[in-house]
Order: sequence, then structure tokens, then C-alpha cells
Amino acid sequence: MGVPVKLLTSESQSARAVPLRQSPPALRWYFFLVVAVAVAGLVLVVVLVGWQHVGRTFSQPALWILLALILVTDSYPLTPWLRDVRGQMRIHWSAALLSAALIGFGPATLLAYPFVTVIAVVSLGGAKWRMVFNIAVVVIEGLVAAAVLQLIWGSFDPAVGPSATVLLISGLTVAAIWEVVNVALITTAQRLAGVQGWWHIAKEGARRTAMWLAALTTAPLIAELSQTAPVMLPVVVVVIVATHHTVALNTRSNEQARTDPLTGLPNRGAVMALLDSRLGRRSGRRPDKAVADVTVMLIDLDGFKAVNDTHGHQAGDELLVEVGARIRAVVGNDSLVGRLGGDEFLVVGGHIPDPDALARVIDTEVGRSMQLEDAVTSVSCSIGWAVGKPGMDPVDLFRLVDRDLYRIKRTRPGQRDSGPR
Repeated sequence: MGVPVKLLTSESQSARAVPLRQSPPALRWYFFLVVAVAVAGLVLVVVLVGWQHVGRTFSQPALWILLALILVTDSYPLTPWLRDVRGQMRIHWSAALLSAALIGFGPATLLAYPFVTVIAVVSLGGAKWRMVFNIAVVVIEGLVAAAVLQLIWGSFDPAVGPSATVLLISGLTVAAIWEVVNVALITTAQRLAGVQGWWHIAKEGARRTAMWLAALTTAPLIAELSQTAPVMLPVVVVVIVATHHTVALNTRSNEQARTDPLTGLPNRGAVMALLDSRLGRRSGRRPDKAVADVTVMLIDLDGFKAVNDTHGHQAGDELLVEVGARIRAVVGNDSLVGRLGGDEFLVVGGHIPDPDALARVIDTEVGRSMQLEDAVTSVSCSIGWAVGKPGMDPVDLFRLVDRDLYRIKRTRPGQRDSGPR
């Protein structure tokens, strides 16, 4: 499957569900172009192959078993034991199975692509036009692969079966083609959506689809199995389930390593990794190609030790969880809220027009009294902030934020100045 288009730099559900009419005009035209190319390509396949060959291809039981496997394996995000990692696992076995169908049964199988990919795009969610776009991307990937296979085989007749060597070469070639076409189409869509930096987007797309590409390389083996022992095709499901289980365990492990166990917020390591990426350092982008400036706010609770000493550590833990939730409610999905440890929280966002105003809102919200298990209490907070420029070292940015925080702590309430950082 194609990697879903990310319309905005935010990963929020609202960003992923932006209606087509609200997207940039260039992106709308690109969407219609991609869909038109996919539809025209399928019509061309029918013309070149002919209905007789199409009927002969779809009369083979092995092909229907393969198509059924696609529907089964693409429904993995809907299974209960994978719901917590839905959207984080990048293995879409439909790509490998669709590629295997193309290699083993010929270009007529492209006519099934729009139908058997529906479950995958629906399970991943998002706006309906994005689902249509991803289906069109898969069709175009198949069309390009079919054209290359025609050159390799020297025939457009699905009845002509390639040798084992040619089958292997064809499969690896198709895997490379699908990856290149996918990254190219999605990168273009993201660039038209306003995401800056062609090279960065392409690299991120290739990184996200690394496991997807690994699955694609199994296509020639599955194609060979469909030709020689189709009754063994269901065994592929066992391999896929085992792979999903392993990847899910690794995903959960990585997520736990990046999450504060008490509040569920990103921890210091996750925050630093985000800053490296947002400032254009870890990604390898040139500083002038970074998406935007980065605003960082450090929030230090005042009076937290008194709550611990008076009401106990359990009450202190409850307070930290509630404070984290309140800060998230204020900043929304446009910024990341993390816990650095102790009673320190961090907000990482893009361009914030008036950080001082946001700091006052956070201070007011955090300062409201809260009902803990055994007591009603409240705390205040001191907030320092600074703006990081593209290419800046996160350590230097933290130093500026710390400096501002301690300046605030030395200033009486209401006397905060708002000079540039």
C-alpha cells in the first residue's frame, strides 16, 4: 500500500482528515491527475490484454486464494491485539501479495487492485479523498511494474509463464519500482500540501517504507508458490501473523522507551529526538530547509514538594498526571507536551505568535485547584520559553529556555517582561 499522505506537519487526526476542498489548489489538481492516470491505465490494460485473457486469468482458483489473502492480511489494524499500534506498523502485505499476483498471473490482475486495497485504506483511516488517492497510487505502482515486466518477459500474455530465474529478477525489479513510484508520488503530494524540503520528505518516505519494501521482496516466492502449490498459499498467513506479532512487540517496546511511565507523555529522550528532527539536524536537512522555527516552553511547578510532603507521593503522582493533562488540553494537538522528569514539563511547538500569552493561559489552567484522592490542592508554575532557529543545537536551545525560566522565578508575579529570546 502507499503510505498515506500527511497534509500538515501535525500528526493529529484533524490534520489527517482535512477535506479536499480545503487543501491547496495544486494538491487538488494533483489528486485528480493521479486518479485519472490510474483509471486510464486500467482501461489501457483491458484494451491491450483483452477481455478473453482477463476472463482466463480470473478463472484460476490460485488467483482468488491470493486475493482473499490480501483482504485478510490487510485487516490487521482492525484486530484487537494490534489496535494499540495501529498506524505505527508500516508493513502492508497487500503490496507483496498484489505484486505476486502481477508477477504470477499477469497484468490482468491490475483490475482487482482497486477492490482488494479498500480494506487497507479504510483501516488506516483519514479523509475519503486520501483513501481514493492511496488506491490510485497502488494502481499506478502496479501499472509501472507491469510495463517493466512486459519489457523483461517480452510478452503481455498472462498465459506465458516466466522461468524461475526471470521470476526472481522480475520480483526484485517490481519491489524496487513500487518503492520508487510510491516515494515519488507521496513526496510530491506532501510537497504540494505545504511540507518543505523535497529531499527530506523523500528520505522520510523511504525510511517509513523500509519494512514495506522488505515485504515486497517476498513477492517472487509467493508468485512461485501460487504457480506450483497454490494449496499452500494459506501458510503465508502464518508467516504474516508471526511478522505482525514481532513488529508489534518491537513497536510497543520502542514506544515504552520513549514514554514517561507515570503520565504517558513523551520522555526526555523522545523530546530531544523530536527537537533534533524539527531543527533539521537528525534528518540531515540543510538548516535553511527546516520546516519552521521551533518554540520550546519549559514549565516548572512551584509548590509541588509541599504537596508531596503534606499529602504523600501518591497524591504527588496524581497531581503530575493531572497537570500533564491540563497542559495538553491548553496547547491541543499542534504542539507536543513531554515530561522531562520530576516536576518539569516541556512544550514543543512551531511558530507561536505570543508565547507569553500562552504561558499565562497554561499558568492559569495549572493553578486551578484539583481534587486528588484524599485532598484538594493546587500548585502554580513558572514558565520559560525560547525560539529555536533551523540548525540550532537542542542543548543550546535548552540553555536559553533554562535561562528564561530562572529569570521568571526571580521576577515577582505580574512583572514578567516580554523581550525577544
